[in-house]
Amino acid sequence: MQKETKEVRTIQIKFERERIHSSIAGAIRRKRIPMSMRGGDLIRGAVFGIIDHPEYSVEKAIARAVEMCKLPGSPDSVDEGYEEILECIDIVLREVDFYDIPEGFDIDSQDYRSCRRRDEKEIVEYVILGLVYDVRKDYCYSKVVRFLDEKGYKLARIETEILKNMLFKKLIADNSTEECIYEYAYRKTFMQEGKWQQIKEEVDSQLKSIIPQGMTPYEYVRRTVDEFYEKN
Repeated sequence: MQKETKEVRTIQIKFERERIHSSIAGAIRRKRIPMSMRGGDLIRGAVFGIIDHPEYSVEKAIARAVEMCKLPGSPDSVDEGYEEILECIDIVLREVDFYDIPEGFDIDSQDYRSCRRRDEKEIVEYVILGLVYDVRKDYCYSKVVRFLDEKGYKLARIETEILKNMLFKKLIADNSTEECIYEYAYRKTFMQEGKWQQIKEEVDSQLKSIIPQGMTPYEYVRRTVDEFYEKN
C-alpha cells in the first residue's frame, strides 16, 4: 500500500520509569521467555536501553546491557551477550522466527521457508525489537484511551471502540493508509472481515455523531495523531 506520509514517524515511549519496567516485564512474560537465565537480564536491559535511547542500535543496547549486568558469570563481551540471549530465547522460538519474512507475505498460503534464513545475531535482534514493539503498542493504546477519556467519549459505546481502534492503528503504524485503518478498526470492533465499500459506509455511519462537523473520520484520526506527536 502507498504510504500516506513522506517520513514514517515512530512515537517515542514516554511511560514513567516504573511503568516502563512493568510493560517490559509483561511483554517478556507473554513471550514466555525464561527470566531465570542470565540472558533474561540482558534482554530486559537491552529493551529498556532502546526505549530510553531510541537512537541506539540493538547491538549498542546489548553492549550497554552487558556493561551493566552484575549477575554471577556475566558475559565479558557483546558477542557473549548475544550468545547468552540466544540461549535464553531458544526454547520459545518458532520455526517461522528463523526466517526473514517480507511485509505482505502470506504465511498461510505461501511457504515461508523460501524466504532468507536469519543468522543467530539477526534472530536475537528480531526478538529484542519485537519486545520493544510490544511495549510501544502498550504505550500507544494507553495514550489513545487517555485521550478518549479526557475528551468525554464513552468507552463502552461501539462508535468509541471504532474510533479507538482507528487512532491506535494510525499511531502504531504511521504509514497506514485510509483503507488499512478502516479495515483494521472494523475487524477489531466487529470481529469479522468485510468489503471496502461496506466497511467505509458502516464506519462513517457509526462515527457521524461523534466526529466534528466538516471532517471525515479519517481526517479526524490524522489530525488527532498529529497532535499526539506534537505534544508527546
